Amino acid sequence: MSSTQHSVPSFERAGMPFAALAPGGRVVVIDHAVPEGRSFARGWRNLLLTLEPPSVRDVITLGYEAELRDVGLSVVDWAELAQGTAKLLVAQRQAAHDHAASAHTS
Repeated sequence: MSSTQHSVPSFERAGMPFAALAPGGRVVVIDHAVPEGRSFARGWRNLLLTLEPPSVRDVITLGYEAELRDVGLSVVDWAELAQGTAKLLVAQRQAAHDHAASAHTS
């Protein structure tokens, strides 16, 4: 599945079909990011907020990690791309008992 997740409000992303993913199955998310400590970070952030839909603000400030965790996925790897202007996340479906245990400890 490929889509432009940052253009979808977070409450709609929560309804994505991740529950159908088998235990151990993986999802890869690549989306906008704002580079840390780089001189063009402020300009890049302003450009994204001007050109992209309002929902991109959540993506560049909060990321996807909490949303993925809420649907039973754990981030198992990540990387900055394009000098920090994009981020790649690899998330894996937790086993049912692992998800229930993490829900109780969160």
